[in-house]
Amino acid sequence: MTDNSCGCCDGLDKLTPQPVVNQPGLEHIDYRVGTHGAFLETMLARLTDMQLKDDGGEVIYPLNGLTTRDPADPSLALLDAWATVADVLTFYQEMIANEGYLGTATERRSMVELARLVGYKPGPGVSASVYLSFLLEEDFPDDVEILAGTRAQNIPGPGESMESFETAEPLVARAEWNRMRLRLERPQRLVPLPGYIYLGGTSLNLSRNDPLLFTGLLDGPAVRRIVDVEELDDRTRVTLTAWQLPAAPATEDIEFERHHIRDMAAFERSHFHLTNLRSTAASVVSGTALSDSEAFELVQRMAAALLTTFTILVNAPPSQRRTEAIATTIETLEAIQAALLALLEPVDGLAVTDHIQMILDWIEQALAILRQDLGGPDDSEDVVTVAGLVNRLLVPLQPQPSSPAHLARDLDTVLAPESDFSLKLLQVAHPVLEESLYAAYANAVISAPENVEVYALRQQAQVFGHNAVERLTYQPSPPPGHETGTPTHTAVSRLPDDTQPSFIPVYQSWDPTMPGDEEKNKIFLDAAYEDILPGSQIVIQGTDGQARVFEVSSVTIRSRKAYGISGKTTQLDLTAEWWEAGANEMSLIETSLVYGGMERLTLAQEPITLGPDRTDVLELDGLYKGLEPGRWMVVSGERIDLGGGTSIPADELVMIAGVQQTIASDRPGDTPHTKLQLATPLAYSYERETVRVYGNTVRATHGETKREVLGSGDGAQARQRFTLGKKPLTFLSAPNARGVASTLQVRVNNVLWHEADSIVGLKPTDRRYVTITDNEDNVTIIFGGGARPPTGVENITAEYRKGIGKPGNVVRRKISLLASKPLGVRSVINRLAATGGANREGPNQIRRNTPLHTLALDRLVSVQDYADFARAFAGIDKASARRLPDGTDFVV
Repeated sequence: MTDNSCGCCDGLDKLTPQPVVNQPGLEHIDYRVGTHGAFLETMLARLTDMQLKDDGGEVIYPLNGLTTRDPADPSLALLDAWATVADVLTFYQEMIANEGYLGTATERRSMVELARLVGYKPGPGVSASVYLSFLLEEDFPDDVEILAGTRAQNIPGPGESMESFETAEPLVARAEWNRMRLRLERPQRLVPLPGYIYLGGTSLNLSRNDPLLFTGLLDGPAVRRIVDVEELDDRTRVTLTAWQLPAAPATEDIEFERHHIRDMAAFERSHFHLTNLRSTAASVVSGTALSDSEAFELVQRMAAALLTTFTILVNAPPSQRRTEAIATTIETLEAIQAALLALLEPVDGLAVTDHIQMILDWIEQALAILRQDLGGPDDSEDVVTVAGLVNRLLVPLQPQPSSPAHLARDLDTVLAPESDFSLKLLQVAHPVLEESLYAAYANAVISAPENVEVYALRQQAQVFGHNAVERLTYQPSPPPGHETGTPTHTAVSRLPDDTQPSFIPVYQSWDPTMPGDEEKNKIFLDAAYEDILPGSQIVIQGTDGQARVFEVSSVTIRSRKAYGISGKTTQLDLTAEWWEAGANEMSLIETSLVYGGMERLTLAQEPITLGPDRTDVLELDGLYKGLEPGRWMVVSGERIDLGGGTSIPADELVMIAGVQQTIASDRPGDTPHTKLQLATPLAYSYERETVRVYGNTVRATHGETKREVLGSGDGAQARQRFTLGKKPLTFLSAPNARGVASTLQVRVNNVLWHEADSIVGLKPTDRRYVTITDNEDNVTIIFGGGARPPTGVENITAEYRKGIGKPGNVVRRKISLLASKPLGVRSVINRLAATGGANREGPNQIRRNTPLHTLALDRLVSVQDYADFARAFAGIDKASARRLPDGTDFVV
């Protein structure tokens, strides 16, 4: 018997057609019924059992005689060739089958056609946007209107292409808005006298402990001593102190930790310890002995607020410590200062007055340091880590309103008394003021400047007779002022015939008779001083150490003999008595010092050293006419909030939210300056002197405008087609369902026709067309379904822009070529990088976004609808939506 259970004697099997079974969700489907090997084996197997019927109906096997299986045989080679043909056909059949499904297609063209079946047009990409800052000729007198469509180009780097950008909106530019600077100085506040002043110039020959005389004060002349002299670029900062520190408070409970006031090292700019401020404030709060005094109640209340502020300041994170906390501290200190000054005059009691004055001195020093400290990096972070530096560098810019139309406008701000609106209203009411109002107002001094003048007293003298030698006089009894029996000296007297010497008591005393020319309103100096002139003022420091100011009516230089000495003297006749009756005149003559020789010093403007530190208000260096809310600007400067003494250039885009023409009412002699209220605060802190504000800034988009004639209309032809000559067509970001809008404008006989999403539903009278973009970005315009273009000669024109995608994301300061140069414009620059450019949707994006179009269907109902709608928006790669409470309702 023969056992054929193993199947080895069965011969070749028929393997084709193979079954095709695919599970859902596969990235590639199987659609081939066989391969080359399967087809060849099947044909070889059929050589033995292939049946045919002859004319008589008998079954015959015509290929039984072909018994060879040699691959070199021509008959088998023919079978091999047909197996190859079948293999190739089934391969492409499977590829075509895969292209018929969105999930398995690999060709972008297939995906585009499949997406169109459900009404989805793959995203064509989106144009980049940038903000261009124009610079006008410095002496150009007129306003320059930069029209929408003004073109600028970048300077391409290696591997880059030259791209064109066109302004998206018109811009009115002025030369004075090219690079506006921040206000760097302001009038000094000299009433009451501060702890420091600024003098014009350098090398003023001033030293520590030199006296300065101040005139023009409400309560008369005042004298201060110099503590420190710091020479700046064009001025000198002089730190002052009282001529003589006040006596200690009578009540021990309100002792104000004098080491914090007298020790100036505690307030050095580079070692400013906030804990010292906190402890000092705590010591003020702890005082209770004068709780019934109105002044001390104010001190206690205000200092409590100050202590709270410092506690926040010390405990806050470094980022907040440099901003809100310090700014709040400055406001608190200024409030305390103003309130104490108002109560200083009517306060009764030396202890309270001294206490308040000491607080005021400390506040002045603390304010000066905090104002300077606010604009710079945190002193506690002289050394920064790489992680900390990177975190600061990655701080994002503040989001701005999308356009002036979306700017939130506050009516109270717009109509505020200091708003620019009031000046514009005057110009409307009186057109003759159009040219003269701002010019006259710019230099107007609304509040009269203070008449304070400061003088250096170059001469220091003593009173004539201060160095007179005492005369020894013999008296039988002690002179007044000596105790009986206690002689000042003992003299020895011995005659030639005396065997024993005689001891005689000798008393040291002054001749009680004063010279006849010594008077209360005259003072005689110890030498000739030609720098002291009539009409000038002198300062006399008496025996009590206090300094008093006297006016000189006449000056006489002559010789004088008095007190047993003679010499040159300067006789000063004063308008008031410099010593009182009953005073110890000889003690005055011995100890008094006289300061004179007035040299007037020029007061300089006080430099403004603050920030701007993430502020939303910019005070400019003058009065600027024409700036309006909604205007774009770029703020540029050296960023100083990185710590470790590091600074780098940075730029920020801002929008004006309000314009004010302000005058500092607390600084007499101030002139109007423009303050700009920003829509959002600055993201960074800058060194004030380096800040420039570029006011001639406008938004621009990527793409170059093209105009061309498409062809001639034919009213007899249906579905007439025209193809644009340049590609790719530019699409701009737009607030619609797709997120983009085409720049294509088609005109027929100079009449604008509009694009439709589909020809379905168009009426015969609709002047509309549809566009189709192929895989090579060629755009075809199809008329039909609505009205047909009328017959004419070259009566169909198109205006559009070309250029799109990531090539438009040009780095900062590269767009500097003016392709179209308006009159008066000198140059252009993009201080910020162009952003937002995205290429057309690729295969994966089409595969992902096409179902989203069928999910949301341009309506937002569920939370997931928001996420689907956002993800299908042009330029968005990922999106997530959540339902969250806002305190009153739920928002997505």
